[in-house]
Amino acid sequence: MYGDMMYTLPGLCMQAISLFLFFGWIWVCRQAVHRRRKARVILPALLCALAASLIFAILMNEKDRVLSGATLRFHEFVLEAYKLPWPVYLALEAVSAVLLAFFLRNIIRFSGQNISSDAVKETVDLLPVGICFGNEKGEVLLSNIRMTDLCFSLTGRLLQDTRPFWEAVTGQGKEEDDRYLVRTKDGASLLLRCSGIRMDGQEYSQFTATDVTEQARITADLRERNAKLWEVQYRMKAYHARAADMFMDEELLNARAKVHDDLGHLLLMGRNYLAHPENSSEQELLEMTKQLNGSLLADAEAPATPPDRYAEALKRAGRLGVHLRITGNVPSDGRGRSLIGQALNECVANAVKHAGGDTVCLTLMEERGFMTAVLTNNGMPPSEPIREMGGLLSLRRMTESMGGTMEIGISPAFRLTLWFPLDN
Repeated sequence: MYGDMMYTLPGLCMQAISLFLFFGWIWVCRQAVHRRRKARVILPALLCALAASLIFAILMNEKDRVLSGATLRFHEFVLEAYKLPWPVYLALEAVSAVLLAFFLRNIIRFSGQNISSDAVKETVDLLPVGICFGNEKGEVLLSNIRMTDLCFSLTGRLLQDTRPFWEAVTGQGKEEDDRYLVRTKDGASLLLRCSGIRMDGQEYSQFTATDVTEQARITADLRERNAKLWEVQYRMKAYHARAADMFMDEELLNARAKVHDDLGHLLLMGRNYLAHPENSSEQELLEMTKQLNGSLLADAEAPATPPDRYAEALKRAGRLGVHLRITGNVPSDGRGRSLIGQALNECVANAVKHAGGDTVCLTLMEERGFMTAVLTNNGMPPSEPIREMGGLLSLRRMTESMGGTMEIGISPAFRLTLWFPLDN
């Protein structure tokens, strides 16, 4: 009988085995219920667990304590069980161990072939987007860590009810179609959406939150650039609207400057002829008068090639009896040569008309792709500041259009300085 060998080594071993089987069957039942196995698996596991617990209760009761409470029905049952030979208990434990091994193998195989709820929860927590599922009552059925953190950031509470959470989203977010753009306190931008799902005849709500911080930053940057482009486009349209008028103004200014120069030169030649007929050519005076009249009456045709203003300036100075002293190298062509010719024309005319001089000095200095031209005369210096009108104004505009500068000095003598880049 087992009662006689309770305190022997074999009896203690059988007690240890019953303890192991007891906890093993408890774990098997828990796993079967947790993994939502079918009833044909759960019910046998529960029956085996009950049998293992009964064997455990019988083998772990001490004989003296059972005898002292023999009036209890359970203790009476245990005393009767002690009368069974010990191989019976050993056989029961062996059968229980075999069944336990079978169920363990079944659970391990099921775990390898099926996804558990823990695995689903862990996988959902690892998603880069926030996700949450709720029922019609607003109860949260599944939510990952990111969605829980977002709810706490918006409402200051844990995500237990989807209704106040979505109210906070719609209240704080910016609606974009069927989604809402929400900016959190840490500067992140999230795009949230709520959609309905029907499963097994039940309606569920699915909430998703996608991190669009980088996309929002790029979108804001593009909007800023588009605004600048629209501003540039507006200015370009305004410029094109004024381009024709600006072109007409420039052409009119050039025409006026040409008439001013030609007419002034003709008047100076006439005055010089009247004052010194022996040093002037009547034929040249008549030719200049004819050309000017033809130009004013639009009878003269435009030359095939643009005129050399510098060469014309030399000729005009000679006609007016003005001596030129040129130091440095004059550009052989380009806008710089035309600018120097224009400046000579203006200085020669002003020296004769206003200063009473007969000599104009031109000094040219070239340095690092830029040229400095200084023009002076031997006439009387101006008695008051010079007002830039007519030819001087046209000369300044021409200089500045080339990216240069023009300065006029009157003390101690008249001095015109031009600084401009040379043509490549």
